[in-house]
Amino acid sequence: MAPRGALFQHLADLEQANSRERQLARQRLQQKRSGEILTTYMAFPLHAARERMAEGMAIGDAVHLVHVGDNPYDANAIEVRWRGQWIGFIPRYLAALLVAEVAELASGMEAVITELATTTERDAFRLQLSIPIERASEAVRKLAINADFSWDFDRDRGDDKLRLVVRCSEKSLRDLCEVLRPVATISKSGYSYYPLQDGRSFPWYVSLIGLADGPLPQESLIEDQIRQAFAVASESTLQAERERSFEQQSTRLAAISERLQQSRLTEQKLQSEVSRARQELEQRRSSSIRRHEQVLQEVDVAWRERLRFQDDLNLALRQLDLAHQTKESLLLEKEELAARNAQLEVELLWRSQGAQAGGQGGAWGARDAYAQSPAIEPELELSSGQDFWDIPLGHSLEPIH
Repeated sequence: MAPRGALFQHLADLEQANSRERQLARQRLQQKRSGEILTTYMAFPLHAARERMAEGMAIGDAVHLVHVGDNPYDANAIEVRWRGQWIGFIPRYLAALLVAEVAELASGMEAVITELATTTERDAFRLQLSIPIERASEAVRKLAINADFSWDFDRDRGDDKLRLVVRCSEKSLRDLCEVLRPVATISKSGYSYYPLQDGRSFPWYVSLIGLADGPLPQESLIEDQIRQAFAVASESTLQAERERSFEQQSTRLAAISERLQQSRLTEQKLQSEVSRARQELEQRRSSSIRRHEQVLQEVDVAWRERLRFQDDLNLALRQLDLAHQTKESLLLEKEELAARNAQLEVELLWRSQGAQAGGQGGAWGARDAYAQSPAIEPELELSSGQDFWDIPLGHSLEPIH
């Protein structure tokens, strides 16, 4: 077993940022790094610290991670093994995500020890591990340790002190202590051997009591002091804000869901109306097409009737022209007949006068006698409605010998 002084010296060397062990650990991580590095603590303190230190456990050592699916307490349990010895587990919340996302855990994978801390009595270790994986989800990153400043009130350690758990660098922890001194007395601070709180890792703690043995400072005062200095609220406050935001979002989501349901009902109603209107439109369109075809047929019939009427009209116009022409011809014939009649009257008058002048002994006298003879007078009379030209001219115009 290593002497007590050697243990203290070894621990002092581990605390140095530029120690050879830390440099070797960084080199080893760089060699193993394939995508991302997750940093976490083991779920439980590592017991038998003296024996492990005597065996040479140090920063930079490799450990083996194995998923133990038959663990009776947790089917997602991931054991941490150093030199083949079981020394602890990966935190339960993180282990469940790693088992679901990292397939290499089925056959085992390596991690590197990047931090060792022990109690004053050297009866327990706090062991920090860095795990190289291909790609980490956002949920895994939130559970892993990072360099961001975060803190919370530790309400599981009694009411005699106000205890803070902090995740930050060592320098930020010293700055935090300076920020808190005006409002509280710092009784203790340092490494936290209870790194998990609701599945989260906090490597540091600060215990506060009242100033001059006064009452414990109010949590609101401590939170205001830290928020003014670091602009970071406690994890409890952030959680409460997240819960309030979640409730607000849930209320908003419920309102949106109700509006969406109303919108969908309106949409269904409109779809029904549109479908009905489309059917009516199709019916009207079909009716319009039939009516259009009917109108075309009627127009075709009307056009043909018009053509027949036009032919009839042209024939009637020709007949009218013919009637006018016939009328004009009849009028001319009438004028000609009137002229002939007048000529005949003149001739009859002339002959009558010649017969009187010539006496009974001449040819013209015989003709006059013939004209005055009662036997032939009826033959010269025109029957009612008889045309002049229907009278035999030989009866009146041939001379009597």
